[in-house]
Amino acid sequence: MGGASDDIPYLSQDQSTLTASLETSPVGLSSVQAATQFGLVGPNSVEDTPRLSALRLLHRQFESPLVLILAFAAVISLVL
Repeated sequence: MGGASDDIPYLSQDQSTLTASLETSPVGLSSVQAATQFGLVGPNSVEDTPRLSALRLLHRQFESPLVLILAFAAVISLVL
């Protein structure tokens, strides 16, 4: 795959040029091509990331110094 049109964005390329460079057709991959790609690349999936607990999420909100300054200013405003 690849060629002279590697630097041109996909949306700017002609359909016939694009399908030829990607070795496919306008209707998609054949079953044989899909199985080959699956063997080479693996499944098209997203890795699960661990979820943040509510306490960790609250802690992350106050990691920025600007947020701490604004929170401090809000406390002073409430006191006054």
